[in-house]
Amino acid sequence: MKKIYSSIILLALLIAGCSKKLILKNYYFNGKKNQITTKPVKQDFFVNKELGDSLKTKWILDVYGSFSNNSLTVYEKILFVSGLGGRITAFNLKTGKEFGVIKNKGEIRSAPIIKGRKVIFVLNDYKENFGTFHVYDLDYGTEKTVKIDYGSNNKLLTDGKLFYVLSNNGNLFAVNINAKVKWQIKTNEQTLCSPLMIEDYIVWGNQKGKIYVVNKNLKKILYSKNISGGFNSEVTGESKYFYIADINGIAYKIRINNGNVIWKYDTKAPVKNGITFDDKRAFIGNLNGDLFCVNKYSGELYWEKSLGGLIDTTPLIFKDNLIQPNLQKKVDIVSIRSGRIVKTIKVGGRCKTAPIYSNGMIFLGTDYGKIYTFVINGSANE
Repeated sequence: MKKIYSSIILLALLIAGCSKKLILKNYYFNGKKNQITTKPVKQDFFVNKELGDSLKTKWILDVYGSFSNNSLTVYEKILFVSGLGGRITAFNLKTGKEFGVIKNKGEIRSAPIIKGRKVIFVLNDYKENFGTFHVYDLDYGTEKTVKIDYGSNNKLLTDGKLFYVLSNNGNLFAVNINAKVKWQIKTNEQTLCSPLMIEDYIVWGNQKGKIYVVNKNLKKILYSKNISGGFNSEVTGESKYFYIADINGIAYKIRINNGNVIWKYDTKAPVKNGITFDDKRAFIGNLNGDLFCVNKYSGELYWEKSLGGLIDTTPLIFKDNLIQPNLQKKVDIVSIRSGRIVKTIKVGGRCKTAPIYSNGMIFLGTDYGKIYTFVINGSANE
């Protein structure tokens, strides 16, 4: 039996090692720059169309290693998948075939950003307490890098000119396309909360329950404020407000310019994912498997639904229903108006990534390096 297991592991390693290097020198980008990610630079968790209940599996793609909640990026007609095995794999959305792989030793916990013909990402070292910011050239397969002390498990941001890395010890690095640090802000406080960029502001919360708001143009902290017992979740927001939830299960809506709490709602269990919203509703999932829908202006409860299992990924919202992955090896389609479970789809592993929508398809990562590709209404014609 040990020999069989050893052979399987060896075969898996050999297959993984055979992947070709990602070179797209002859691939034409049309310049639309419609990038969509699991924890996006532009928030793309709302899709302005009907979902219904007709989700069908199109492909199941295989990559090396597993995922964080934030691992998928679609850029034009290419799906980029980052993973805890330190690799970024690119797939052709028209055929589902693999283009190639960017290989590194370490782990990648944030979806890459694509700018022009460059892939930008942060790689954490397995053994040492640091990471590296990478700029990978798709034409030649070359890389430029710069060291990021303490590494980063948090979302990578960009305003089109600079890239912003929030390290795990709460230091904010502003880096250019040549992998040069232009400036940084130090807080030296443990931070495992994915930040948000709204206009000139960058917002995050840390393990001590403190929120920070930075004015990136002024390159300084606008204010910091203790409001909670600690944050591990993603920050989301719009216009003058942002949303964040804490380790005690309390969700907050906060005014960005002064840190005043507009409302808060107690879900009774820790929240790790981001609070999503449409034009009038906000959706909060917790680690007890409970999903809440509240009025996003007042915080008043519309409905709550126990989905069981454990929710730690951000849902994808459509005009009628939302898609909520679960560590219980399932995906629930839930009515946004009533909380009724419209349909449950079983998958072969624990759901690890937030779903994203692009080109008529929905992408979701599970355990064992599987990427499920679903099609709405049986076709992908966009």
